[in-house]
Order: sequence, then C-alpha cells, then structure tokens
Amino acid sequence: MASKLKTFDDVAFNNEEQANVPISEGEDIEKLKMLKQVSQKFLDINDFDISDEPNFEEMSSDQFIDYMETKNKNNLVINKLDELNIDITFRSSMSNYYKHKKLENNNIFIFFLPEDNRSSNSVSFTDFKKFITLVFKLDCREGLLISKKDLSPISLKQVRQCNISPGSCDNIYNIISYKDDDFVDLTKHAFVPEVIKVYRSGEETDKFSKENKINNNKLPRQLMDDPLTKFYRGKVGDIFKLRRKNISKFNILDEQLIYRIVLPAVFKKS
Repeated sequence: MASKLKTFDDVAFNNEEQANVPISEGEDIEKLKMLKQVSQKFLDINDFDISDEPNFEEMSSDQFIDYMETKNKNNLVINKLDELNIDITFRSSMSNYYKHKKLENNNIFIFFLPEDNRSSNSVSFTDFKKFITLVFKLDCREGLLISKKDLSPISLKQVRQCNISPGSCDNIYNIISYKDDDFVDLTKHAFVPEVIKVYRSGEETDKFSKENKINNNKLPRQLMDDPLTKFYRGKVGDIFKLRRKNISKFNILDEQLIYRIVLPAVFKKS
C-alpha cells in the first residue's frame, strides 16, 4: 500500500480509557478481518489517510481481535453509535472515519452495520437513515455502508438520488453501499481492467475533452452501479482511463487503453 501503516507492535493500547467490545456469538472473525483489509485498500487507492491504523493484512486473527477490542481511536464513533441506539458490537466497532489526503474537509465514514435479528432480508430504511445521520454527525461528506443484507428498495433509491443529485441529500458528495460478499479488492481481480486514472467531473473532465478534442458524451458508458465505479468512488460525469489486457487469436498478449464515462444506473423515461 502507498500509505505507511503501523505494524501491530507499533500500536499502543490503553485499556483504562477504552471499554472492551466483546465478540458476538457466531461472529466470523476471518471474514470481518478480510472486510477490514478490503476497506483499507479502498481507502488507500482513493487517497484517504490510514496511517493511524496497523496493516490488518499482516495481523493474525488473535492480533486483530486484540486490536479491535482495545483500540482507542474510535471513542467519538462509538459515542455517536450510542447516541443513535445502534448496537455496539465487534462488527460495528470496526467503523471509522478518515480524512482525504488532498481534498480538505472531504472526510469519509465507513460503517460496518451490525447484524440484526429481524426476519427481513434487507437493510431497513430506518437503519439506512441512521447511517446517513452518522455521516453528518461525524462531519463527513462521503459514506460507505457495508452490511450483511442488501439495501431495501427505498434505501437503494436514496443512494442513487444522492449520487446523481448531491444537492438533494444535503450536499453529501457520494454514498456507496456494499453487501459483505460483494466487497472485494478489485485491484487484484484478474478479469477487471486496471484503473490508470479517474478524471473527476468538472475541471478534470473539461481539460480531458479539450486536450483530446473529443465529446465526452460519445465515450463508452460505465454505470454508477458498476463494481469498478463504486470501488473508485466514481460519480456521474467522471471518466475512467483503463488498461485492459487482450489475448489475440495468435495467443499474443497485448494491452489496450480505453476510456469510459460514468452515467446514472437508472435512466428516467422521457
């Protein structure tokens, strides 16, 4: 990773200042550790500061448990969870907020939604609104929700509305959601094109179109719901520069640079 992460031995614990958060019965620690690792990769490639955290990929399961149970980083987050009557479990205590290295005041909150015992197979709109409230309370402009269930249709509609028209969501820049099984490190996926650069909508895309003398609207499409768009925090109007490897009929491996513009996942009928 580009960011300098602390090793487990660098982390100083203070058990007197931080209440213990026990492991819930049935928690899959290896799965939670993997989710935390992927969240670090997501933060790293998107230029968020993770220097205060150890490298979870280098930790054993026992070290991960020890760190998560005794860390003193998240007092503010845990207090906010308590204010909103959100269960403080081992999973939810993994939540945290991070500052962007380049964009001032562009913090992101990553929320590991605690498991509930309700029979519903989707995340309720009530829980989703609590997540949005946490984003506000922690002074963040972006939010990433990771849950065991899919979002309810009304929650999914709200996510899409936030991303297409940020002004309708009190100026939240971007809201991203993942189901546990879908939150994977796309930078290591053999069948996913390599992202060379993301030209952000506005000055960067305007400059891109002028320098290349092209109409951005003529570029191939990449939707907001595309896994690559989500993992790189793409929003409508962004342009992705990708490198794709191809094997010709002569078994010759070559590379191709392609550009795609991000469009809404749902189109309104005219």
